[in-house]
Parts: sequence; C-alpha cells; structure tokens
Amino acid sequence: MGFLENKNINLLNLHAGLVAFGDNVIYIFGAIYFLQQGLSLPIVLLIWAAVHTARLVVRPLALKLIQAIGIKKGLIIGTLLYPGIFAIIAQVESLGFWLLAFIVYFAIIDNLYWLPYHVFFTTLGDNEHRGKQLGARESFITLMAAAAPILGGFLADRFGFGAIYFVTIFVMILAIFPLLFTPNIPKDIKLNYSQAFKKTDHHGFWVYAGWSLLYTAHEFLWIIVLFILVGEISIFGWLMGMELLLMIVFSLLLGHLTDKGKGWINILIAGVLLTIVIIARSFFISDILAIIIFEVVMALALCFFNVPTETGYYNLAQKSRSRLWFQTFGETGWDVGGLVALLSAAALVYSGVELRHVMPIALIGMLVIIFVLKEYFTGSKKLSNQKEAKS
Repeated sequence: MGFLENKNINLLNLHAGLVAFGDNVIYIFGAIYFLQQGLSLPIVLLIWAAVHTARLVVRPLALKLIQAIGIKKGLIIGTLLYPGIFAIIAQVESLGFWLLAFIVYFAIIDNLYWLPYHVFFTTLGDNEHRGKQLGARESFITLMAAAAPILGGFLADRFGFGAIYFVTIFVMILAIFPLLFTPNIPKDIKLNYSQAFKKTDHHGFWVYAGWSLLYTAHEFLWIIVLFILVGEISIFGWLMGMELLLMIVFSLLLGHLTDKGKGWINILIAGVLLTIVIIARSFFISDILAIIIFEVVMALALCFFNVPTETGYYNLAQKSRSRLWFQTFGETGWDVGGLVALLSAAALVYSGVELRHVMPIALIGMLVIIFVLKEYFTGSKKLSNQKEAKS
C-alpha cells in the first residue's frame, strides 16, 4: 500500500493538518502573548502547568462523554469547540477571570479533541503501513504547522495577535469538513477504572510521558528562548517555520524506512541528533547563523524521531483491548511529563537559572522513550507487531 491509498486516513490527515495550524498558533504564540501582556516568565510557565493539571481533572468526564456518544461524534464536537479557545485567549490581559477561563476551556477541548482523534487514527490506519501513513500525515501537518508561525508572525507584527486568532478560527472551522466523509467506528468496550488499569497496556503512558517531557522541556521552552534571542516576532516566525518546512520530505522518506524495519535505527539516530541540538541550544547558541544551522539539524532529528515513535505508539494502541483507555493513559502520561518539565522550569527560573539552561531536562524524556520502544522495535514477544503485520 502506498502513501495515499487509504482514503479514510487521507481525509483524517487533511483534517489533522488544518487542526495543526491552530494547535501551533496556541503553542507557539500563546506563551509569547502572555509575556507581552506583562506576565512574568515563571507565571507563564505555571499557566501552562495549570492547563496540564486541569486536563487531568476533567479527563474522566471527557472520557464518559466520548464513551456515550462515540468516537466520531466526539471528534467532531471537539473540533467544533476548539476555535473558541482563540476567542478566549484574545481577552486575556492579566491574571483574572479570562485567564482562568482560558485554562479551563483549553483543558476541556484538548481532552474532547485528542482522546477521540488518536483512537480514530489508530482504528482507521493499517499496522503494516503505519509508517508511510504517518509520514504522509506528518508532511501535511508540518506544512500547515509551518504556515502558523510564518503567517502568524506577519499578522502579529502588522495587525496584532487578534488577527492571528481570527484567521485561526476560520482554518479550524474548515477542519470539520473532512471528518464528515469518514466512516463511523464501533464504540469502544466499556471498562471501569480498576479493569482498565489492570487490562490496558501502560507502555502508552510511558511513551507519552517521556515525549511530553522532551517536547515541553526543549521545544516549548525553546520557543520562548528563541523569541527572547531574536526579539522581532516576524523573524521569529520565519525561523520557527523554516524548521518545520525542512521536515516535510524527510517525514515521507523516514515513514517508508520505518515500515521496512528501520524504526529502531531511526530512533537511535534521532537520540544522537536531539542530544546535540539540546546541548547546543542550552549553552552555546547566540547568533542568527548558529540558530539557523541548528534549526536544520533539529528538523532532521525530528524526522528521524517522530514517525517511528508514533508508529510504535499507534500499533501498540491498535492491539490494546480498549483503544480509548490506552489513549486515556497516554494523555495522562503527557500531562505528567508536561507538569514535571513546567514545574521544574518555573522553580529554576524563579531561583535565578536562565531558561535555556533548563532545557537539558528534556534528555530524560528522550531516554524514557528510547527505553520503552526498544522492546517494540527489537522484537519483544509482548510488543512486536511483526505477526500482526503479516496477517
């Protein structure tokens, strides 16, 4: 099967690309927007930690709703409600009601969207072609994600942050339409918390916990560090967009290599490259040329890392007795990893540590992922999907 032969995955990838535009606007410009509203750096880090905490609190309610209405309806509702976050964040000017509303609303729609989305992608995809399908998804997502900082930097520089949020609402509404042409999938089996904890594979929790620690302590903090280094938001947007654009072709190539059994080698190469980039960004980079060089290296590192990691994660999810519960534990891991990174960063920055010097914490997350996925990619009977891929 080629990159584009699964029609349902193609529709879902089109949807995901449009959502990626809005998702990147929040994660790339959200923290910067709060800083420009006069909030201190430790407070901004604690705001994002509060989002992760709120996600943990509201997840049981989101899970029950999705179990009741089904995966596809849950995903459509999550997509419909997602644009509201941009209207709310535009009202935030300081600590107060609108900031609290942003935290709570963000936590609710994040759960309503991501829980069914990952289950939907798991179910509609094919284990033996997962790498190519993820490569195609990553390429389109990356294209739209790159447009977010480039267009967002231009709009913010000339018209203010409100213009970014207005455009993003329109793009997010478009993301609903591809879902209307995808099939319904059967409702997931219902398990109570005790049954789910005993019978659900917990590797998803650890993969996402490590990934969130890696992402938050490095990529999320680097967004703030880069803005502080560059100063001009339009230049910042181009630099962020350049890294993402460089990933497109590599994602397609490495998706094919993952399906050919090269996932573990790709993960190890990614580990070396990520280590180099994280150490360089944490201690040595200070000029535009060095920033650009390591943006290129980071793009290559993420291409080696993202597709095989997601391939392993989704294939484990597909084998799970309850895919919705597998994703629930995965999302919980994401919040735990994010909280570790953000609370550590807030405490260290408050104590006088420069933000960029906090980023090596991300290496712990990378090692967690490598350790967990080693069993999957090197043929553990429990985790390998080789027999299923041939059947």
